[in-house]
Order: sequence, then C-alpha cells, then structure tokens
Amino acid sequence: MTADPDYVQYAIEDYPVRLVMLDTVVFGFGHGELRDDQLTWLDRTLAAVPDKPTLIGMHHPPFGCGIAHMDRINLRNAEAFTAVIASHPQVRRIICGHHHRPIFAQVAHAIASISPSVAHQVELCFDPADKGAFNFEPPAFHLHRWSAADGIVTHTAYVDTFPGPFPFVAAPDYPGRS
Repeated sequence: MTADPDYVQYAIEDYPVRLVMLDTVVFGFGHGELRDDQLTWLDRTLAAVPDKPTLIGMHHPPFGCGIAHMDRINLRNAEAFTAVIASHPQVRRIICGHHHRPIFAQVAHAIASISPSVAHQVELCFDPADKGAFNFEPPAFHLHRWSAADGIVTHTAYVDTFPGPFPFVAAPDYPGRS
C-alpha cells in the first residue's frame, strides 16, 4: 500500500474521489505532526492530479476545536498543512479522528471533520481548566457519499439500533405531500 519506509501515507486513485491518506503519528506522544518531507510529499501528490475531487484522511485534526485538553494533542503544525491545502482547490474534505466527538471546521477552502467514535465520546466542555472526561453518548461514525451532482455529502450514522422506522403521516394539505 505504501512504499515509504517511515510513514504510512498513500493515494488511492481508483474511484471518482481521490483518497490521500497521511500519517500524523508522533510515536510516544498524543499530538500529531507532519514533517517537512511529508508536507512536500503531500504538495507533490496533490499537484499530480489537480482536477480530481480529493478527500484527505488523517488522524490528528489540523484545527482547534475549543476543547482545551484535546486541542493540546491536535496537529502541531496545522498552519503549514493549511498552506499546502490552500494551493489545491480539488481538496474537498479533510477527515480526522482522535477527538472522539463530531466536529466540523474549515481548513483553507475545504470542509474538515472529526468523526464521532464508535466507542466513547469526549465530553463537550469549553472550560480551559477542564482536564477532560468521556461519556457514553451514542456511538456513531461518518459515512461520506459522493455524487457528481452533489459532491461529497457526509452523514452521521449511529451504531446502536433505535425503535422505528415509523412512516411519516402528514396532513392532507402538508407541503410536498404527493
């Protein structure tokens, strides 16, 4: 999958959306980072196919989310990553993990998202002194759907089962009722 001896990073070209995966792990630490050679690889890889919609996958988010204990372990050199993305308008999505909470932001022109976790979620708390906690909000994941007409559309899908489905019952004069 990858020929790089130091990083697990690669591009998948086989689909209507190009997938570019980045290795942001810093062994022994919780934060992420992209080294200069990785940023050069990313820039070169994106420049090679400028007209194909592209989704970038990485573990550590390249933006602050306001949860202080999580922001301390995001991507350390997010400005350098954002500068590369800004030069490549074909990048439509940047998908991340690590924070165990559904979060969306903008990185350059692209929509960036953190998927919720299929296990526990990080507690939503904007108090900078908070040390962090987790809870058992419903486990979920993001499902990304591509179509030429709509581009990339992201759904949150829950892992648990819930009662339903229940048919919509609308009044006879409800707009859109057929």
